[in-house]
Amino acid sequence: MGSPLLPQIAESRWNPCRTARISPSKEQLKRLMQIGLQQQGLFAIGQPEVQKELKITDEQRKKFMTAMAGLQKKAQALQKELQEGGDPSEIGPKMMKLRKDHEPKSEAILSDAQKRQWKEMLGKPFSFEE
Repeated sequence: MGSPLLPQIAESRWNPCRTARISPSKEQLKRLMQIGLQQQGLFAIGQPEVQKELKITDEQRKKFMTAMAGLQKKAQALQKELQEGGDPSEIGPKMMKLRKDHEPKSEAILSDAQKRQWKEMLGKPFSFEE
């Protein structure tokens, strides 16, 4: 099944292959997309292309944006702490925990079919051994 996201990624200014002036195969581009989504986690739901692919409803979009607003408020407090001289080695893990704790809220917004499609969009988990 081809993803409608592939052509958009190929033309995206965020595509590192474009900057390096190389032409990846369709499979390489698909894998690049999967790894990018893995890195973003469910925060990728905020992207219009991902919303379209998952067929996110207006109601789901509203719930997601509400959940994101709550997360953003907490993240801003950590960023402020960092700007005021906080220790990055302490704040970084707090930020990661905040993100990790938020993912179930985002996942709960998805239907079972959307969850299955999301897992399909993520592909095989990336590791540096690949």
